[in-house]
Amino acid sequence: LPRSHAAINWLGLPNEGHLPVAGRISEIEKVIGCPIGVSVMEDPAVEDDTQRLASLVHGMKLYEVYDADFMEVNVSCPNTSSESLKKSPLYKTLKYVKEHFLDSRSLSERSRPIPVVVKFSNDTHLFEVKQLMDHLFELGFDGVNFGNTSKQYDEVRSKVDLRERKLFDYFTNTFGGGVSG
Repeated sequence: LPRSHAAINWLGLPNEGHLPVAGRISEIEKVIGCPIGVSVMEDPAVEDDTQRLASLVHGMKLYEVYDADFMEVNVSCPNTSSESLKKSPLYKTLKYVKEHFLDSRSLSERSRPIPVVVKFSNDTHLFEVKQLMDHLFELGFDGVNFGNTSKQYDEVRSKVDLRERKLFDYFTNTFGGGVSG
């Protein structure tokens, strides 16, 4: 949406999988001061929770070995009240990543383990931030990114240029996805 200085997307950037992407990352010439990061998430096409989480961690291990400089676990839409975080699917994912990746990060040839941050939607409510941060650091994550896309379509729609609203409405009604910009 160029007139609105915004973008809409659905399912991020689908790709051919962890191994081919990790292989390409390993071939990129390193430039000092320009880290290479990867954004990972659970594969929505895998229905079994255990397989989905195992696949996520397998990918993280590949990116670590194939020389990514940092990772972000994309959980853009937690939709979790602060009271129920430890009972939510989000917490289950974060705890699994802690137990199966963070606790066993290798140093390989690194001076320290690969940093792993968690990416949330910019729709995350301020009252959730402190508890989310407390849980993330308790679990051993290295940071947080509050800046992915928004799904608050009604609020965003009023800022979309009139010439782009038909496209915005079609996309959000057909695909959902998020809005950034």
